[in-house]
This record gives sequence, C-alpha cells and structure tokens, in this order.
Amino acid sequence: MLAKVNLYWQTIRYLRPVQFYRRLWFKTYRRRPRTPKQLTRAKASSTWQQTYAPPQSMFGPRSFRLLNRQHTLDTNCNWVRGEAALWHYQVNYFDDLLATDAVSRKLWHRALIQSWIRENQPGTRVSWDPYPISLRLVNWVKWLLQGNDEVPGMIASIEQQACWLSRNLEWHLLGNHLLANAKALIFVGAFFDTKRSKNWLAQGIAIVQAQLREQILDDGGHFELSPMYHSIMLADLLDLLQLDCCFAGCLGVKLRQQIEAIVPKMLTWLEVMSHPDGEISYFNDAVAGAAPSLSSLRKASSMKQSMRGLSQGLGQNYTLTHLPESGYIALNLNNAKVILDVARIGPDYLPGHAHADTLSFEMSLGPDRLFVNTGTSTYEPGAERLAERATAAHNTVVVNNSNSSQVWSSFRVAGRAYPLDLSIEQQPKEAIISCGHTGYQTLSRDLRHYREWRANANSLQIIDRLTTSAKQIPAVAYYYLHPDIVVTQLAPNLISLATLSGLQALLQLGVGKLSVTDSKYALGFGNKVLAKCLRISLVNNRVEVNITWNN
Repeated sequence: MLAKVNLYWQTIRYLRPVQFYRRLWFKTYRRRPRTPKQLTRAKASSTWQQTYAPPQSMFGPRSFRLLNRQHTLDTNCNWVRGEAALWHYQVNYFDDLLATDAVSRKLWHRALIQSWIRENQPGTRVSWDPYPISLRLVNWVKWLLQGNDEVPGMIASIEQQACWLSRNLEWHLLGNHLLANAKALIFVGAFFDTKRSKNWLAQGIAIVQAQLREQILDDGGHFELSPMYHSIMLADLLDLLQLDCCFAGCLGVKLRQQIEAIVPKMLTWLEVMSHPDGEISYFNDAVAGAAPSLSSLRKASSMKQSMRGLSQGLGQNYTLTHLPESGYIALNLNNAKVILDVARIGPDYLPGHAHADTLSFEMSLGPDRLFVNTGTSTYEPGAERLAERATAAHNTVVVNNSNSSQVWSSFRVAGRAYPLDLSIEQQPKEAIISCGHTGYQTLSRDLRHYREWRANANSLQIIDRLTTSAKQIPAVAYYYLHPDIVVTQLAPNLISLATLSGLQALLQLGVGKLSVTDSKYALGFGNKVLAKCLRISLVNNRVEVNITWNN
C-alpha cells in the first residue's frame, strides 16, 4: 500500500495546478453542445495545396487500415468499438481526405463525412474528444479549401464541433494536445466570417503564441523530446503559415513572425535527430511512418537548412552537434552517424511520451541503421507498452532489472532520472562525451550510472561504469541491432555486424560478458519484427565496448 501511495505521489507532485483542476472539470463536467447557427464562410484568396500527403488509409466505403490493422465500420454506430483506442482516434481524424490519390475516393469521403455526422451525437466519447475534433476540423476545412463541395450538414457540424472544442480545451494535458486544439480554433476561426469565429481565431492565436514560447526550446526542439511529435508540431506550424496565405493575414503579424522564426530551427533540429535514411531516431515515443518525413517537411517549408552554428569539428575526422536545451548530441564520423541521449526525459509536468532511455544512443553505418532503440508499437495499457518504455528496450544499462525512470501505465512516470556531470571534450582527432544520471538512486542512494563515448573517424568506444559503495551489483548493457543487420559471432568477445549495403563493423569487448539474444523492433504502430540484441553483463560494475568499421 505504501509503495502505491509513493508511486502516485512521485507522479503527481510535478503537475501544474491547472492540470489538477482541469482534469477534474474534464472528467465531471461537460457543457451541452450549442445549437449550430448559419455561419458565413470567409472568402479565401487561394486554394489549399497539400504539400505532404499521408498514406492512404481508406480501402473501401467504410474499410480502413490504420496502425497496420484492417477494420470495417458497420452501420451500427461503431466508430468507437472493435479496435484499440488509438485506432478509433485515428479513424476519427479523417486523414484520408488529404491522403495520396484522395481524389479517386471522393465519393467515399463524402459518404463518410455524412455518416459521421449522422452516427456521432454531440458529446460522444472518443468521436467528440477534443484531440480527434481538433484534427478532424483541420482536415475538413482543408478539404473544403481544396474546392470540394460541402456535404449536407457539414458546415453546421463544423460550427458545433468548434463550439464544443473551444469550451473543452485540453488544459489538463497541455503539450502537443493543447497546440492541436489551438490550431483547430485558428482554422475554423479563419474559415468563417462571424463574431463567434473571430473569437475562436483570437483564442487560438493567443494559445499558440504562449505555447510556442513554452514548448519550443531555444535549440529548436519540441519540449516533449520525441522526434515523432516534433515532426507533427513542425507540420502544424507549416499548416498555419499556409492558412495565413489562404486567408491573407489571418494569423496577424506577431504570430506569423514568431512561426517564421521557429520553423528553420525546428527543421534543423529534426535533421540533427534523423538518420542518413531520412527517418527519425527512436527516442521517447517515436516510430517511423507516424509523422511527416523530414524530406516532406523540408519540401513544405521550401528551405534547406544547414547546421551552421550548431556543429563543431576539428579537421575532417568528425563533426559534433550539441542540442543543449534538448539534451541530444549528434556525431558525424567517417561514414557513420551516432546520436546520443544525455537529456532529461522531458518536462517534469508532462512526461507522458517519455521512455526510461537516459544515456541511450543510436548509430547508423553508411545509409543503414546499426544500433537502434526498439521503438513504439502501441499506446494500449499492458505489458507490451510497459516493455517498450522500459530501460531494457534501449541501448543503455539496466541495473538490478530496474528502470532508470519509473514508467508505468501508458503515459505515467513517477521517479525519474536526471542527467549530471555532462562533459564534452573535443580534440583534433577524437571527441569524448561523458555523462551520468541519478535514476538508480532508489536502489542505493550513492548509486550512479556513468557512460563515456570516445569517437574518432572510424571507431567508437563506449565505457559504462557504476559508482556505488556496493562491491558488485547486477547490471546489463543492451545493444539492439536493426533487423537488417547480419550478426556473426567470431569469438566469445568479438562480433561481426554486416549491413545491407555491404559495410561491416566489428564489436569487441574490452570488459564484460556477451551473449546474443532475440529481440523485436517496431517498424510502425502495430508492426514489430524480429531482430537481434547484444546483452553484455557488467564485470566489477564496468563494461567496455569497442566498435570499428570500414569505409
């Protein structure tokens, strides 16, 4: 009982007051939807140009493939039954309206919009939750701005959903949810030309201005420290800039200038946190295919940013890019890229998408991923979600089978690891980065995990050590390999790693005991494949790994 009380206390003690009282309000009080009025549409000066199209998700009049699961909605109002909660959130977004080759499914889309209006009464859970409303409103407005004719009842439904959203904003969640709410208010506020719509527009603009100052860090990163959600937030800001072109000046000078200053920094951050294959790294909740790609965002922004001012290197051996506010470091070596996590798990009051991945890293060799975190395949509560957030699912050290941060439920964190003693030393031919964290002090007050990376043109040495008064404490370092890597054990302490493109790396142990085990890797939500993992036991509270590669 005491342990459970402590778990809850360590979880809620960081929350902001607004998260307490708004959560209580959100759970117990929901205002009745207003009767829709006949709203006047504002005149757009241009049509909507969808610069990045999501993949097709609709394969029949009511058949969808989302999160790698196929499901057909019957005619018995089952928009919220039969699949996982995230699946039903996604079907309520109406992303297929703007998807690849959407024009060929126009009749399906019109029928789907009409059936949604008919089958989802105002206030229905999931369908009328603020987040699905926010994404649906944006997609419906974009679809209309593309020149599609209104579906009967659609305008009235947009107005009713906007009224509901404006009075049920997700202040209890904050973060990316609140920004999505505000974006939707700006879209519908600009789309109509009435006193009520002007209020929505002003409300959305005020929230976005304040939240951008809060959520976008000085190095350009989104403060939840997930490359996936960072990509989503960047896409949202690019959408707002295009809306300001469709309805000339609707954002106002101040917000437009604020967004224009932020977008280049966010794009640069995403480039730093992406691999040579163009896809994001897997830190915190992140998986490929769930957000617009780097190339599509670069195209939408019409910018090609360099990392000037962020990257530092001596000679031609390497460049080092430090994102100090986010807490990530990228090393570009000879035919290799390494991304290091020396970050906090995220904002203390909003760790819902955090993993216990402190001091983890990822690495690509040539165009291929080599060492990977295992990724995110589900948000459903249960053993799989807990396992994917656990320290043992990342390229770092697990002490005594414990997590470095106390992740629990689907989106909860109690005790959390804090980085300490970060040091970055750059020499002409070698970069040395070292950092520790406090995550295991619940096991022993003086216990700390320290990791050191030593990188030069064609090698990376990783040294882990535990500082503690205990003589020996059981600990394991995990090194997860991408599914495409061919693993050959040449000796008890020597492993050959071959990539699809023909490059080879050798991993040799200086200290530690190595075994090769099976693991799983998330290719997307609902899609995991077999891979290999190197499991290295610490000896005398220490492990030393040496990785070398050819050109």
